[in-house]
Amino acid sequence: MSILAFLNMIFLKILGFLLSAILVWTVPCPSGVTIVPKDQANLKLQVSVLSDVHMQSFEYTGFQELSKTLRDISGSKVTQDALVFVGDNTMNGQIFEYLMFYGILSHYNPVRAANTLVTMGNHDFMAAAGQAAVDRHNFFLRSYNGAQNTEAYDSQVINGCTFIILSGDEYEALSPAAVDWLANTMAAAAPGKPVFVFRHDSLYDSAVLSVLEQYPNVFLFNGHWHTPLRAWASNGITRVNLPGLHSHEGGEYAGEGVQMEVYTDKVLLRGRNYMTGEWGAEYEIPLS
Repeated sequence: MSILAFLNMIFLKILGFLLSAILVWTVPCPSGVTIVPKDQANLKLQVSVLSDVHMQSFEYTGFQELSKTLRDISGSKVTQDALVFVGDNTMNGQIFEYLMFYGILSHYNPVRAANTLVTMGNHDFMAAAGQAAVDRHNFFLRSYNGAQNTEAYDSQVINGCTFIILSGDEYEALSPAAVDWLANTMAAAAPGKPVFVFRHDSLYDSAVLSVLEQYPNVFLFNGHWHTPLRAWASNGITRVNLPGLHSHEGGEYAGEGVQMEVYTDKVLLRGRNYMTGEWGAEYEIPLS
């Protein structure tokens, strides 16, 4: 981690505590245990997946909604193995918006998620284009959790399962280099284990899909459309559409995301409204 990123990390933690002083009266602590796995004894992996936070400068509702969501997740009976954001983390890709997003994360999610993965969305390219936007995104991610990636795409193995962040190189487009990287990453994934791919918009790139369709147990998550949770099979891939978290963007589905539970023989996707604590649609996908 560079000295600048380290100093920024300290600043994010200070900002998080200052924000908590402001938000504490409207974002109460969770009352006891909030999230319990369906089958804790056989659980292999638990992940919270969110999309379209749309953190906006001086927009208090967004600060409050993300804080409430993270408070709910922090009450999980079992520590989350990962917390994943599937793009449009900011409204305009501005520095202040990144500061607020990661400042809130620094305070409300310090230990409850063992890994934090963040995909870029089209809104995260608003204030800067191409590599400049990617560099800004990666700087703040590095400041938050020490990630060393310099590209828009990255992978991580968590409890034996491969997680792939598939942001665009230029706005939402994927370069041939990104497709080659994806092919190599998929080939290196552990056989028999599910692979989870996170991409903000609905992916219709034939080159990318042809890579993913070669393998079993691939799950492809997207946000972007701010529509209800839905999971379906497409050419051997399980596609998962996520609602939008922010009320200005998610409408009646605001506050919703997915609790993903991975077992030896299946993946369970449990829709949850993290701001109300209510469970929603549920999908059970067998593993081959």
